[in-house]
Amino acid sequence: MVEQEKDGSVQDIPADATDNPVESPADVQQGDGKAQKPRKRKNLENEKLKTDLQELNDKYLRCRAEFDNYRKRTEKEKLTSSGNGVALALEALLPVLDTLITAAGADCSDPDYKKGVEMIITKFENSLKVLGVTEIESQGKPFNPALHNAVSKEEVEGVASETVVRVLQKGYRFGERVIRHATVTVAQ
Repeated sequence: MVEQEKDGSVQDIPADATDNPVESPADVQQGDGKAQKPRKRKNLENEKLKTDLQELNDKYLRCRAEFDNYRKRTEKEKLTSSGNGVALALEALLPVLDTLITAAGADCSDPDYKKGVEMIITKFENSLKVLGVTEIESQGKPFNPALHNAVSKEEVEGVASETVVRVLQKGYRFGERVIRHATVTVAQ
């Protein structure tokens, strides 16, 4: 089919374009059923795609949450395991410090020897501080079974009951973790 424009030019229109005119919304609503089937199929496909998208989004969010939990758990385990290693090493080294403290308190005729032992103790304690190890403050504090190991009780005038009156062996912490409880005597 040929159609002439206002300016005089001729335009060729394909024959099949006029055979199947586009249906208006009124034609679709009249119910011949031809146009409604593809539209219903597209609506069903859209709904299925939306459902699939929602399922995939849920899976993605769950996977992301599981990975985040895994990352946090492994980080915590890593900190715990390194803390366990430090704790084991400290448990082995603290008796050496105790022996040095005992040696420094012993009578000695050579002042240089005693000064050398005291210097070793100072270096040892500074190394513990660098590692994050702190001494448990006990003298004059209320007895705390989470921090102290009481081996005896004494009657002491002017001191409240269950107060630490003597430290027999120092206790140490690594962060909040008790490496060794302080061995103490408490007031009765």
